[in-house]
Amino acid sequence: MRALVKGAVNDVRTRILLDTGANVSVISANYAKRLRLREVPDHGRSLEVRGINAGVLETRRRALVKITLGWERVYEFEMWIMNHSAGVDVVLGTDFMIPAGVRLDLFHGTARLLDEVMVPLIKSLSAADDEPYGTQVVGGPTEDLYIPDYTGPNIQNKDLDVGQQQKLVDVLKRHEKIMISSGNALPPPAYGVVCDIDVQGHAPIKQRARRTPLRFLGKLYQLLKGLLRTGLITFSDSPWASPIVIVLKKNGVDIHLCIDYKMVNAVTAIMYPTGDMFANGESDESSLVPVFDRRSFVDDICFGNKTFDGCLAMLDRLLQRFTECRISVSFTKSIFVQSKVDFLSHEVSSEGIRADPKKIKAVTEIPFPTSKKGIQSFLGALNYYSRFIQDFAVYGAALYQLMDADFAPGGDLTVAKRSFAALQQKVMDAPILRHFDRDKEVYVMLFANEWALSSTLMQEHDGKLHPVRFCGRVLKDAEMNYHPAEKEILALLLLLKVCYTQLAEWTIVTAASACLEATTVNLAEYAGMNNGVQAALEHTTEALVIVGDSRLAIQQSLGVIACRKESLLTQLNRHRELTAKFRSVKYLHVVREFNAAVDSLASETLESKVFKVVSTETRLSELVALNRIQDVIYEPTAKAEIEDKPSTTLRPDD
Repeated sequence: MRALVKGAVNDVRTRILLDTGANVSVISANYAKRLRLREVPDHGRSLEVRGINAGVLETRRRALVKITLGWERVYEFEMWIMNHSAGVDVVLGTDFMIPAGVRLDLFHGTARLLDEVMVPLIKSLSAADDEPYGTQVVGGPTEDLYIPDYTGPNIQNKDLDVGQQQKLVDVLKRHEKIMISSGNALPPPAYGVVCDIDVQGHAPIKQRARRTPLRFLGKLYQLLKGLLRTGLITFSDSPWASPIVIVLKKNGVDIHLCIDYKMVNAVTAIMYPTGDMFANGESDESSLVPVFDRRSFVDDICFGNKTFDGCLAMLDRLLQRFTECRISVSFTKSIFVQSKVDFLSHEVSSEGIRADPKKIKAVTEIPFPTSKKGIQSFLGALNYYSRFIQDFAVYGAALYQLMDADFAPGGDLTVAKRSFAALQQKVMDAPILRHFDRDKEVYVMLFANEWALSSTLMQEHDGKLHPVRFCGRVLKDAEMNYHPAEKEILALLLLLKVCYTQLAEWTIVTAASACLEATTVNLAEYAGMNNGVQAALEHTTEALVIVGDSRLAIQQSLGVIACRKESLLTQLNRHRELTAKFRSVKYLHVVREFNAAVDSLASETLESKVFKVVSTETRLSELVALNRIQDVIYEPTAKAEIEDKPSTTLRPDD
């Protein structure tokens, strides 16, 4: 994306080209001479650029310039000096735009600076204007184009006919530009992303470089050259320095370039990009049944569909989203439209989920440990596959209770060894866990003894009951005195807690947003809540649960906080008139991350200033996947069925 703005270089007014496709900023040599720019001496760097001219240009000249955007924002920035054919003398790339916080708003025809200062665009350059300038300005030659092999085992599927196989290849070819090879192939830089490390004002930490093994020097040199060429790394004069560590990849040929940030991490404020799972009580990912189609785990994504066309359409949407976000895909490591795939050390197929046979074999070959630490390592390895072991907690209780003294000479480990052998045998005989089917009846088997409890979720397939999930735990000291029936209730509650992702889901009935002129945040939150209540009335709902991230609106509606503002009191009275028409009304305040779908709608409306009602199935599906209200709400269907009343409609406030 390119756009022209009026600005100044060293207080001389000129036209400046803002180019998000260029990762370096340049100024023409003639213009630099006219301004008598003073070059940065002895910086010891050179730059190869292609895309700005027909061939490859090289320069070592840099100058510190003063750049003014609009009439008030002034920046000091080092630019490369070279003659080019961009049509203007000054080109600012992402090495300037990202740190300066410059964003192009083509809808309003402005360049937005920090603090929402807007600079009008002279002209937005479309793709048709790019011909004399080239495709993009790149600091150094880009990587050779990778041509995927569409005849490999990760593409070919014997269950597909020729027509289906060709449809799959056509979809992949449409997104070929984001495919990279394995090994040390380099993805494109993710423009628009700024990564800051909060060191809380700590003094710079500078560590000595570690010696690199001679056998890795050649590969390291080639890798660094590629990273520099593609702009993924640049030269740095930072006072912070951490040593690099070379790790050989699984193929035994390529290398991982790692940086030891141990000392930096010690002074860094801990910030989790997706929230701290341990802080809010959310279960660890390994204890949950994978929710395919809806969640990814770091950089591993697995999704499926009941039909080939549905799977292909989802793949097309996913790759299109990757293209928009400049996310690359390792082609040789990816598996497309297969009947069976490996995902997070599990084997996923249409039949269900089973543990990876290779990992299971490694667990079964472990000898009985000779220390408590060894037992803990065994249980840690086994815990990842505990969902496949019926009564895991019952057999594992004897191992969890072992102390260091039990491994001393004379200690009795007979029961522990028996439990150890039983667990290894159960791992070896681990069954396939069937996929949960919402249309089938659910059967639950409960078990509890003096010290542990377990539960099994089952469904009928081909006239037989097959397990869907095993779960269990050791009883706490106070729970050991419970009645056997109470222990079984605990086992049932544990099953419900673990399998909450497979309980009743919620569906969006109405998704709408509006833009209010000359209003406040509190008034907008009240208006959104009342609009949601009105929509629920139009759908003849009798029982309503109002979910919102506005603490003020929720608590004033409950009467917890007094409402004294006349403008808010008007909205509150209208809200009470509307809610009086329901059989029952409940309120739930959630943090914003659980109400992400509503937040997404509000952000779109704030930008477009247009009233909107979402009607497309694709967007509605995105909003359902985006929200996490289902994690904290359960639809009370039991009471509704007994009283023969309409089911509850869940309506987030706008």
